[in-house]
Amino acid sequence: RYENLVTDRVDPANPTSVSQINDGAGDSYGAELSANWQVTDRWRLTPSYTLQCIEVSGSSDPTQDSAPRSQFNVRSTVDISDSLEFNAAMYYVDNVRAVDVPAYTRLDLGVTWRIRHNTEFSVWGQNLLDDHHPEFKDPYFVRPSLEADRGVYGVLTVKF
Repeated sequence: RYENLVTDRVDPANPTSVSQINDGAGDSYGAELSANWQVTDRWRLTPSYTLQCIEVSGSSDPTQDSAPRSQFNVRSTVDISDSLEFNAAMYYVDNVRAVDVPAYTRLDLGVTWRIRHNTEFSVWGQNLLDDHHPEFKDPYFVRPSLEADRGVYGVLTVKF
């Protein structure tokens, strides 16, 4: 429960004039459900679902409904050998109505090589279904929208 939220007021006589006042109130609530399923000795599945609801009153603020309502993901991990692991993750993110960001599905794939007990190297492909997709748009159009690009990266981890 939130009170005295900063909200934006647009002057009807001059739509380019926006003032900010502390007259907003809001509620946020939701739930998350996840599970771990050991399918076989070497294969694990981890699905997860998140429901997020944000309601702001006393506002004409364009950031109302500025978060995805539903998100779902499932991660799969397969131990190919004692030192090699294959990972896949699929994500679904609902649309963001306030700023017209469409829903999207993302796929990430990775391989991890445990070189020693304290050292591992991973290579990941991220956002493999699209070359890019929007994840956020500025409701005032001051900044360009933020997009997630397809990418590949490597990680070297040393624990000591």
